[in-house]
Amino acid sequence: MEYKVLDVAFSGLMHDIGKFIQRTKMVSDLTEREKVVTPMAKAGYYTHLHSGYTSRFFHEYLGMDNELEMITSSHHIDDQRPLAKILRKADQIASSIDRKDEEKDFEENNKKGTFQQVRLSSVVHEVDFGKQKALATYPLRPFHKMGYPTADFEMTDKNESVGEYLSLFQTFINDLKSEDYFTSEVDKYCFDRLYALMYEYTTLVPASTFEGSKTYVSLFDHSKLTSAIASCLYLNDTEDENFIMFEFDVSGIQKFIFKVTEGKDTKRDVAKSLRGRSFLVSAITNIITYSYLYEFGLTQSNIIFNTGGGALLLLPKCKNFEEKLNKVTQKVQEILLDKFSVDINYVYAWVECDRKELETFKISKATKLKSKLDEEKNRKFNKVLNSDFFFNKPKSNYVCKMCGTNFVEKENDTCDICKTIIEISDFCIKHDDFFLVYDFNHRLDNEVSDCIKIDMGYMDFYLISKEDYPLIINKYDYIESLNQSHLGNTRLIANLVPKKNDRIIPFENMVINLVDTSYGDPKLGILKMDVDNLGAIFAFGMEKQRSLSKFLTLSRMMENFFGHELMNICVEVSKKMNSNISQLSDNESMFYINYAGGDDLVIMGPASGILELSKVINERFSEYTLNKNITISGGITIQSPSAPIRFGIKEAEEYLNQSKTLDGKNGITLIHTSCKMNEYEQVLEQVNVFRKYIMNQDISRTNFYNMMKVLDVENMEKYYRNIPILLYSLKRNVKNKDVRQDLISKISMANMDYDQLKKLVLEMKLAIMQTRG
Repeated sequence: MEYKVLDVAFSGLMHDIGKFIQRTKMVSDLTEREKVVTPMAKAGYYTHLHSGYTSRFFHEYLGMDNELEMITSSHHIDDQRPLAKILRKADQIASSIDRKDEEKDFEENNKKGTFQQVRLSSVVHEVDFGKQKALATYPLRPFHKMGYPTADFEMTDKNESVGEYLSLFQTFINDLKSEDYFTSEVDKYCFDRLYALMYEYTTLVPASTFEGSKTYVSLFDHSKLTSAIASCLYLNDTEDENFIMFEFDVSGIQKFIFKVTEGKDTKRDVAKSLRGRSFLVSAITNIITYSYLYEFGLTQSNIIFNTGGGALLLLPKCKNFEEKLNKVTQKVQEILLDKFSVDINYVYAWVECDRKELETFKISKATKLKSKLDEEKNRKFNKVLNSDFFFNKPKSNYVCKMCGTNFVEKENDTCDICKTIIEISDFCIKHDDFFLVYDFNHRLDNEVSDCIKIDMGYMDFYLISKEDYPLIINKYDYIESLNQSHLGNTRLIANLVPKKNDRIIPFENMVINLVDTSYGDPKLGILKMDVDNLGAIFAFGMEKQRSLSKFLTLSRMMENFFGHELMNICVEVSKKMNSNISQLSDNESMFYINYAGGDDLVIMGPASGILELSKVINERFSEYTLNKNITISGGITIQSPSAPIRFGIKEAEEYLNQSKTLDGKNGITLIHTSCKMNEYEQVLEQVNVFRKYIMNQDISRTNFYNMMKVLDVENMEKYYRNIPILLYSLKRNVKNKDVRQDLISKISMANMDYDQLKKLVLEMKLAIMQTRG
């Protein structure tokens, strides 16, 4: 039988689905037919019972009864058919990458009988730079209900554990049966639907529980990796077990996002433009990713990870692979140059790995790949250099009013790119979840109505609503589901803005109406945060037990926090800051998430809300990781809601970079003052104390302001000179003895250094801001 790469990838993806079914059984109930594909030990008993259950899944739920089903189910039997050998080898390599116990991996022989009771451990526990961490475990549940891991997991008895598996599996099957587009053969819909469902229902299912209570690799990740390896082995021209690790990095992201001209004609669309530009950069990364996969005929299984600004892919070592790489690069870079000039481009690098190197993904290989990628950054326009590169004749006398760069036909007009960016932002606001579609064969022209289309020349990229979903079945090349696990890759993007009657609440209204009036001055806060040392975490944090699956899982854990949990945090803080928020904002949020995904975020909202939000995000991130080796830092800008947003975001980024200069990072900077996150919580507590003093009129706001001005000095010498003046002022103006004594102790604290003085001034400035009428 002749097979396509899609068949091979599907076989690898579904080869261990029987483990899911097996764990729903108290006692094995394999039929004689299913035992045919199940290996038997020399002692006369069956091993790897999940093989028989994989066969059952193909028959009962997919209606497949063919050679592909037989080969997939019997991957533990010595079958000499070419595809069977590829699948068996791919499973062995993936198993070795994940746990190195392929020969022993028959769970039913576990003498303790706990293979149904063990739950997936958080891979974050593997990150170790010598700081405190806790072994955390995830409950058995769908991915969208993943939540936070627990450090005090107690294993349930076998009956209860089997019941949990049965409940999850039945939900999986009900979801599978909710649509009837399947045929008895593997097509794009079949692969993409099962890929999404496996992601949703097996990401928190352990791949193997043989090794005991510490199991970090999920059934989905093992299956996905097996699928990727099998696809590469199938496409290799020889029987060599060699692979290509291919990585690319998108440059110019910040420059492109902030390329917005703010004025009276554009003010209304600035926030939309920033948000749409952030989304478009992420989409361009995906377009580049799928362009390479399409050239090699691969599926999304071969994406090891995608960070939004680059990706790592596993490619086959075929004879013409360099020719394919050059072909795609030339095509993609030319279209990027045509559409975005020199603002957006990318470089790539690759290293060859043999089987052993892939299994360990040695630091030397990872370092070599990064080194080659850095070298390429000096030659990023090499492929598109020509006579037009350095000089392009102006197409008109006018430039776009939004970006100030692209030529337009009329004065005060908007270029096509900026129009599309606004449309993307509006689409994201209108739809909580939707599909990203990649069409390399232009099959979707005029097929859908509620969509955004970006013509990339050699391919079309679409944002398509759920309502038009039935129109695109099997008419695309790749598909991604946004904030849902329905078809193809699942991508999580925190798509949250304050809305009322399906309209975004403007910044000016946001800071006045959405926060309680007791919080004073209606300023806008801009928060930028990201994970500290993420590159070092991936490169060295899991040095003892490195694996591609663990890298992929860790990347997904980060995406889940920033793309999903963050929205819950924003709603939680909004309700805390204003008990009436549900009447003012349809989605109960006072925060405008400009961008969140991968490992970073940009959020805007009422300044008092942003101060609290940054604290809670740090707290929740600590609860989410339960590992002090992984921390987060931030920067906050406080400004007028009418001030240019892009400048505020740039300042927030500068503050973020300042936070990362602190020893051990995990800091936050605002109003030119940096402190560690654990100190920041104390800062906010003190702000509330000062705020109450002012609101209760224990000290007048004017006197408090004057005291702050006297303390806001350039060095400690001036501080010492001013202490007598402050003590005299407090004696005259603060009648409440307890308040006066507290203020005296704060401003004349023994052994105060300059950093402590700056923190005190910061606390006073924030208290003043939150009491202004």
